[in-house]
Amino acid sequence: MISLLGGGAVGYWLYLRSERKQAQKLKKSSLEEVFKSDKKNYELPYTIISEVELKKLSKMWWPYHVEVLIHTEKKKRKYRLKDINLEQISNLLGSVIPEKITIK
Repeated sequence: MISLLGGGAVGYWLYLRSERKQAQKLKKSSLEEVFKSDKKNYELPYTIISEVELKKLSKMWWPYHVEVLIHTEKKKRKYRLKDINLEQISNLLGSVIPEKITIK
């Protein structure tokens, strides 16, 4: 049992280290480089967004703090965000699309 806990701690440490390295890479990159770095990146114009639902996640979802559900005509997209709280993301999106935001 103790070795299992030790292995979990090492795995968690490696995960955090990887996250920090990735964050440092992104800070040094231009927005265009970030979009080109992964084929899964895509553009989501404000004009096609019909509604944005924001929800504060419980501590059970750690390390994620906020869930964002974006509705468009064709699709719903769900994101879980780290290192940002509900108020921060609400202010950020509210400065661009205030009439489309719902907080749950």
